[in-house]
Formats: sequence, structure tokens, C-alpha cells
Amino acid sequence: MNARPLAPSTVLCLALGAAWLSSGACGDRALKVAGADGGQPGAAGDGAGGGGAGGGVAGTTGAGTGSAGTIGAAGTTGAAGAGGGLGGKGGAGSTGKGGAGGSQACGPCPAPLCKQGYMSVVDPAVSCCPVCRPIDCRAVDCADPKCPPGDHLETPPGTCCPVCVAGPSEACNEGQQSYQSLRQQLIEKYNASACKLDSDCTLVVEQNACVSDCGTAIFAALASQYDSSLKSASADCASCPPPDRPPCVFLVALCSNGQCVSGTGSP
Repeated sequence: MNARPLAPSTVLCLALGAAWLSSGACGDRALKVAGADGGQPGAAGDGAGGGGAGGGVAGTTGAGTGSAGTIGAAGTTGAAGAGGGLGGKGGAGSTGKGGAGGSQACGPCPAPLCKQGYMSVVDPAVSCCPVCRPIDCRAVDCADPKCPPGDHLETPPGTCCPVCVAGPSEACNEGQQSYQSLRQQLIEKYNASACKLDSDCTLVVEQNACVSDCGTAIFAALASQYDSSLKSASADCASCPPPDRPPCVFLVALCSNGQCVSGTGSP
């Protein structure tokens, strides 16, 4: 069947009705429909899209206290914000930061076994436990002990301050041994020349830091050299206590068999 063409009056009415819907009743504005959940109404022809942004809550910061050396727990993550209108995006919360760790306790510390010349000290630059470091005697204030007779002052190895030790020191013993050895060599040297008369000999008395005696017979021409050499050698006995002079009988220098000897004489 063939459709009947619309009458001109009918076409005019339809055109007028469409124009009224688009502009007449709303003041020439496009008709908009609000979103069901509070979002901004979508533009005409774009669907009902929401434009609002959700407000998520930021994460909290973890507390950094706790036991020594431990790290505070990380903060919780903020929940995503609720969506706005249709098509709106939820806000993302930030992750909380871990708290700072507590300070580490010291110990237990082993007792250091320091060798001679070292002492136990705490060096914060290295460790909170004691370590061995060389002794700095410049920072040590030593007492001045008064030793009884027969004792001597001696600084033990690895220490800074002297103490009283019974008997002569090791340095004194070595000095006396060195002196006696030189003395014997000098007697043999300066008495190598044969004497003929008693007047060729003289008595040299030794009174120095190493020894005190009653006198030794020496070839007279060399006696001053002998005495000077022994006085120089006595410096090795500087650490010795002053020697006691023994009781002496009256001695004289004699020439016997071409050698100078000492003998008892008449005062």
C-alpha cells in the first residue's frame, strides 16, 4: 500500500513542536538532569556523568619509639576517597612513614687484655666497649715516693710512675759491672811500666758513684790519667745509691818486684 503524504499543515505543526522543546520553556538552555548521587549533571547528549572528586584521608605516621634498635611500624595507608557523582574519581590516601629506630644499647663488653705499654680506655669513635690504647704518660700525674735506705726508684715497663724497689736497680748493676771491668783494664795498663823505687808508685783513692775504697797503688807518672778515666766511667752508676766507704787501715804504695802494690804502713 502506498503511504499518504502529510498535509502541509501537519508538517508545520511538527516543526513548531520541536522548536518549543529545545528553546521555549527553559529560556533557550539545554535541558540537564542531575545525577542520582549528587554529581554534577551531565551535559546534554553526554550521559549522566559525575564530576565531583572524592576526599581520601591521609595515612598516619608510625610512631618511632619501641625497644632499642627497632624501627617503628610503617603508617597505615589512607583509604581511597568515596566517589563523587557518576564518573567521579576517589582520592588516594598517602602511606604513613616508619618511625625512627631507638638507640642501640652497649654491651656486654669483653674485658680487654692490654699488653705492656697499653691501657684500657673507651674510645667512642671506635666502640662503646673498652679497647687497648698506648699509654700517654704526659697526662699522668705521678706521686714522688720516698724510698727507704737500700731501695731505689724504678718505673716498671708499661707504666708511667716510679715505685720503690728493694736493692740496686738493674741500671745500677749494669753500671757497676761496666765500671769494675774498665777499672781492671786500667790497672793493668797503667802498671805495665816497671817501677824501681817506692817513689815510682802512688796510692789513688776512689770515691765516686760506683765505688768507695781505701786506695790502689798505681805507677805515679800515670796516676792522674787513671783517676780521670775512672771518674768518667762512674757516670754509669748515677742510679745507684751512694756507696759506703769501708773502714780502712793506713796504706802506702810500694814497689815490689818491679810492680806497684799497696801495703800497710805506719801513720
